[in-house]
Amino acid sequence: MTIYKNQGQAVITLATGQDLTGATKTEFHVVKPNGTTATWAATESGIAGSLTYTTDADDLDQSGLYLVVAYVEWGGVVPGNPGDPFVLEVMETDFNVSAYTNNPSARPIDAVRLELGKDLSLALLTDSEISYNLTRAGNNKILAAAFCAENIAGQYASLVDKSMGGSSVSLSQKAEAWRKKAMALRAQAMSPTLTPRASSSASGARKFSLGQHDNISGGSYSITGYI
Repeated sequence: MTIYKNQGQAVITLATGQDLTGATKTEFHVVKPNGTTATWAATESGIAGSLTYTTDADDLDQSGLYLVVAYVEWGGVVPGNPGDPFVLEVMETDFNVSAYTNNPSARPIDAVRLELGKDLSLALLTDSEISYNLTRAGNNKILAAAFCAENIAGQYASLVDKSMGGSSVSLSQKAEAWRKKAMALRAQAMSPTLTPRASSSASGARKFSLGQHDNISGGSYSITGYI
């Protein structure tokens, strides 16, 4: 389900990995895109071990990545593992601010989003941010996509320090995946027609004799590429 900024009635359900029988406090702890925090009063979802929350319009007051963590107490006792944090992607409500119009040949922003995976970037970068990267890249769409991938990697990397438990591993993997994509796009942008090859030159005749290192007529050879 796509979730938009200021959207009410968006249902968020997370597994806790716990038996919730007798729980005295059930909440979602949230880190918003700008780093501010919030607490949402979650309830049992009807699915064993899961909590749910339905958003109000002011809960999702920013677009971008939200880090949502299930929190449970039993009479003040907090479990060792309340469940892995969830990364919630919230999109802009104005499609002119963040959009993919399926026209990469005529719209440079679409071309960049296509390299990033079409609508995968919609909740992560606005059109104006992509336009900024296009300017940085001198309108080289592939290089702009590399800059954008680096921006996205940075967004996920910033969430690692805010995560709990083993979730930081998952977030680190997402950040690394975007870094690798950025590197591949940058290499493509810098050398779009580069074709890997290996070659070698034939060695000249070699002569072996006493004092051969002083023998200037001993011939020479060279090798380039890979063997």
